[in-house]
Amino acid sequence: MSKSKFLGFALAAFALSACMSSPAPEDYDGPIATVADTTAKGGSGGVDFFFVEKIDGRKVRTSLAATAQANEGMGFSMRPVVLDHAVPAEGAITVTITGRTHYGAPIQELTNTIYQVSGDVTFTPVRNRVYDVKGYLRENRSAVWIEDNVTGAVVGHKIEIKGSAALGFFGK
Repeated sequence: MSKSKFLGFALAAFALSACMSSPAPEDYDGPIATVADTTAKGGSGGVDFFFVEKIDGRKVRTSLAATAQANEGMGFSMRPVVLDHAVPAEGAITVTITGRTHYGAPIQELTNTIYQVSGDVTFTPVRNRVYDVKGYLRENRSAVWIEDNVTGAVVGHKIEIKGSAALGFFGK
C-alpha cells in the first residue's frame, strides 16, 4: 500500500472515530444524554451547519471542523461530517450553539454569503434522551436552538437575529 493511500485510510478512520465526543470527565459513569449537530442545504451550493461549540464553557470538536478536515483537497465538493456530543444528564448545562453556512472550497467562502448566529442555551438534559441542534439561516432572519429529538419541543430558548446575519468580508 502506498504512503498516500495509507494516510488517506488513517485520516478516514480518525474522522469516523470522532463522530461522538464527550465533555464529561473520563471517569464519569453517571447518566448521559446526547446533543446532536445537524445540517441543512444552504443557498449557492453551501451547507448550513447547526452545531455545538462549547459545553459548560469547554470547547468541543465541532462538525464544521470535522467536515473541513475530512474534505480537505476535495475541491468544491463536500460531504458533511455531523457529530454527536455525550453530556452528563445530572443538572443544568450551558451549551454554546452556532448556525453557520459552509462551502467546500475556501474561494466559495469568500465569494458567497456566509450567515452565522450563535449563543448560549441552558437546559437540563434527561437521561438517554437525544437533543438536536436545529436552525435556519436566511437573509432577513436567522435562528439556532436545541430541540428534543422525540417531542420536537424547544429546550431553553431560541437564539435569533432579526435582520441579516451575514458576515462581512473580515468575519469570514
